[in-house]
Amino acid sequence: MQTIVLDKDGLQWIDFLNPNKKELEAAALRFSLPKAVVRDAMDPTHLPKIETFDRADFILLRHFDLKALTDPEADTITELTRKIAIFATGNVLITIHRTQQPFLEKLKLKWTTMEPPPTSLADLKMEVIREVVLTYDLPLRTADDHFGHLENKVFSTKVEPGLIEDLYFLKLQVGVYRRMLRQNMDIIFTLQSASKERASQIQDLREEVQRVYQHADQLVEDINHLFGTHISLASHRTNETMRLLTVFSVFFLPLTFLVGVYGMNFKYMPELESRWGYPAIWAVMLGTSAAIFAWVRKKGWLVSTNTPRK
Repeated sequence: MQTIVLDKDGLQWIDFLNPNKKELEAAALRFSLPKAVVRDAMDPTHLPKIETFDRADFILLRHFDLKALTDPEADTITELTRKIAIFATGNVLITIHRTQQPFLEKLKLKWTTMEPPPTSLADLKMEVIREVVLTYDLPLRTADDHFGHLENKVFSTKVEPGLIEDLYFLKLQVGVYRRMLRQNMDIIFTLQSASKERASQIQDLREEVQRVYQHADQLVEDINHLFGTHISLASHRTNETMRLLTVFSVFFLPLTFLVGVYGMNFKYMPELESRWGYPAIWAVMLGTSAAIFAWVRKKGWLVSTNTPRK
C-alpha cells in the first residue's frame, strides 16, 4: 500500500507498507532507482547498510519490533528487529516496510497536528533515522529491569533454577540490540563524512545513537560480570558445603575407628573383660571429640563465610 505522507513546498514523503513486486518496480521506474537496491528493500533479512548513487541515497536500517515484547522466545535479529528501507532522491523520501510501525505513525501525527514538517529532504531523512534509533530505548529499559530482577536472584540465599539460562538469553537479546545500533552508527558516520554542510545536525544524531549504543554496551558488560559473579558464588557455596562435610568427617573418622576396633569382639581383648572398659572408651571418645573441636575452632573452620552484610 502506497501513502503520500507529506507533500508540501515541493518536498514529498511516500510511504510503502508491505508493497508487492509490481508496486516497487513502478516506483523504481518512476524515480530511476537501481533494481538491485529495490531487491534489497524486499529482503526481510538484510542487515543495515548505506549506498550512494548519482541520483539517490539508499539506506537500510533495522528497528526494534514491538511485537518481540510479547514473544518470550525471541532472540535473533529477524525475531527482535524489522527492516526499513529509505530512498532519498531529489526532493522525495521513500520509506518501505512490511508492517505498521508506531514510530512512523508518531512522525506523521507530529507533523500533521503539532509541529510544522521539515523543509528539506536531509532534515526529513534525519528525523526518520533518529526515530529508528530511539525504538531501542524501550527494549533496553525492559532488559535493565529484567537484569535487576536476575541480579537479586543471584545474590539470594536460595538456589534459583534456570538462572544461567535466563542470563544467557538476556545477553543474546541485548547483544542483538548492540549489534544493530553499532551498524546504524556506522551508517551515520558515513552520512557525516559525506555531508559537511549538515555536520552539526548529523553530530546531534550521532550523539543520540551513541547514547543508546552505550546503554546496550554497558548492559552487556553488566550481564557478563553477573555471569562471573554467579559462577563464583556457586563455587563458593559448593566449597562451603564441602567444608561442612569435612568438619563432620574430622569428628567422626577417629570415633568410627575406635568403635570399629572394639566392635570386632575378639576373645582376647583385655579391655572387654575390664570393669572400666566401657567408661574408658567413652572417656577416650569424648576426649578425642573435645580435642578435635578445639583444634577445628582454632583453625577457624567453624565460622561461616556466608555471614550476611548488615
